Amino acid sequence: MNDLATVLDAQGHYDEAYSHVKRAAELAKVTQHPEEHMVLNNLAAILMHRNFLQAKQVYKEALRQAEQKGDADSVRHIQKELAELAKRKKGSE
Repeated sequence: MNDLATVLDAQGHYDEAYSHVKRAAELAKVTQHPEEHMVLNNLAAILMHRNFLQAKQVYKEALRQAEQKGDADSVRHIQKELAELAKRKKGSE
């Protein structure tokens, strides 16, 4: 579901992508999936098309989890995404 959502997002099918990634995030949380932070990262990326504040909140949770797991690559990636989100938000104001 997570991968499908990423493809749908790249194709511009944001609502359908959101539906799939939201469900994937719910399942990752319930099952305590070891890569939940990566699913949350994708959820936040898709949310950037809809709601900057919600995207920021999800990115922050993904960052917290990535730091907790010691996933340095994901931490750097999420920090870059947060910076990009801030730029986009500033540009839309």
